[in-house]
Amino acid sequence: MESKGFSFCLLCVFVTINLCNGSRLSYFDQTPVKSIKGRDGDVIDCVDASNQPAFDHPLLKNHDVQKGSSNSDSVNKLKMQSWQLDGSCPEGTITIRRTTQEDRIRANSINSFRVSKNHGSSSSFQANSDSKPHGFFQYATVRVEGGEYYGAKAVMNVWAPDVRLNDVSASQVWVLGGSDSDLNAIVVGWHILPELYGDNRTRFYTYWTRDNYKSTGCYNLLCEGFVQISNKFALGAPFHLLSNTNALEIEFSVVIFKGKNGWLLQLDDFILGYWPYSIFTSLKNEATLIEWGGFVFNSQIDGKQSTPTQMGSGHFPKEGLKKASYMRQLQVVDENLKLRSLESPQPLATQPNCYDVTLANNKLWGDFILYGGPGRNPNCP
Repeated sequence: MESKGFSFCLLCVFVTINLCNGSRLSYFDQTPVKSIKGRDGDVIDCVDASNQPAFDHPLLKNHDVQKGSSNSDSVNKLKMQSWQLDGSCPEGTITIRRTTQEDRIRANSINSFRVSKNHGSSSSFQANSDSKPHGFFQYATVRVEGGEYYGAKAVMNVWAPDVRLNDVSASQVWVLGGSDSDLNAIVVGWHILPELYGDNRTRFYTYWTRDNYKSTGCYNLLCEGFVQISNKFALGAPFHLLSNTNALEIEFSVVIFKGKNGWLLQLDDFILGYWPYSIFTSLKNEATLIEWGGFVFNSQIDGKQSTPTQMGSGHFPKEGLKKASYMRQLQVVDENLKLRSLESPQPLATQPNCYDVTLANNKLWGDFILYGGPGRNPNCP
């Protein structure tokens, strides 16, 4: 069925040339139009939209960025990031979190290995170097597969789980196509990743790959690929508003859907940007698997002991709303760009004593999940 409360902000995005593989990190030597120092210490640069990382490729030097639409209510609702309290970027610019020398060192380190989520119930850790110790993953998700999917939606609340140094905790939506070495993925959500950012703040993020995380793709705007068109939100920037148990729930809506020439990313009801089809292989067409939920990466080498890193709110689904993390209004997009309910969704918890997931449905939230957990506990040694 079509969702009445949602309208797509369709764009005509004219990108037909082939981008580079996105395996290297991009940094700016241009002077930003304006810089905003947030109270959290991050600096957000307002960069001319034509000077963003996607256009480092020589064939994109003269590309005109297409503008999206928004309304003031959605922009006000999305003042969830710390930098938004201290300023805004002028029209014609996009928001880019400034990378420091320390960020570059960390990013180069993390770029030496890739975090992957495979199609199957098992998860894997892809490494480019045998010298990088392998950890392991735990998942609590729900997925649909076997159809043709033109996008996905979720409304997710935002938390600050405890995360051990070198671990990762993420809550996200996966849009996947292909398999094995040709696995294409778009990922959107929030995570805590100390090895990338140098802190334990909860940050909004994106990721993409076209070769199963082996050599292409990157987080946020750290390489050519994602074309940002809005200056209302910043990839990689921390949230200053977070959910609290038995108190206020902080949430945002994410929709990823196929446009004329790329996969569009919509937050509430404005378009943040798009991934051109030209950077993909399998995802030039429809997706074949959609997944919602969370994962934790345990950096311990031997994997014999569970990590105390939390997923979601750090509470199990059985503890109920106001404590457990949730994603609601889980829907897929059909070939007519209509939102549809899930058919035969499959919950998956790889270690339910550590992190679990519960799938439910009601008239207000539609299909939704409660997911997460505390990690190491007496039943998860």
